[in-house]
Amino acid sequence: MPDRYYIYDDDESGITAIKVGEGISYIRGMVYSLGRTELSNLTKFFRDVEIPFKETSLRLAHDNFQVSYYIHQKHLSFLALMMSLEGLFNPSGEGELRYRISRNTAVLIGKDKDDSESIWKRMRKLYDIRCDIIHSGNFNDVNDNDVLELRSYVRRSIKEFYKIGKSKTEILDMLNSCGFGDKPWR
Repeated sequence: MPDRYYIYDDDESGITAIKVGEGISYIRGMVYSLGRTELSNLTKFFRDVEIPFKETSLRLAHDNFQVSYYIHQKHLSFLALMMSLEGLFNPSGEGELRYRISRNTAVLIGKDKDDSESIWKRMRKLYDIRCDIIHSGNFNDVNDNDVLELRSYVRRSIKEFYKIGKSKTEILDMLNSCGFGDKPWR
């Protein structure tokens, strides 16, 4: 989320962010807050992480993630998020994208075997929505929850890529050798 949307509560117990102004979200009235622990983590993030990212695929994924907040049309925001995952998980355009992106996302961010399988199934459905938008112009099936869920997957994927700290090729090789629930990089 863009940091320019952070607003301190009056009692400074947390941060409340309200989407207003030029970057208004298509999800109106979206309000959330950060507690002290989350605020500490956010401060640490801004202190420790250099943005823009140096690794190009990570930078492109993050750029598309950021863009998704500024786009007013759900389907275009959804596509920006999907491009983030395609940039992270597809090696030079080879192979079946739906399978690669769904599997690699599930392996990377799934907490365990069951969570990975759930993410894999959901990502396949989200990728089908992407295909409907791109190939048939049908964007009516995209809903707010799809965008929010995909945004969460992208955010978590970017964080994991950054934590691992290896090149895209090295990370994809690791993911290809792992099954659901395997996390040799942790």
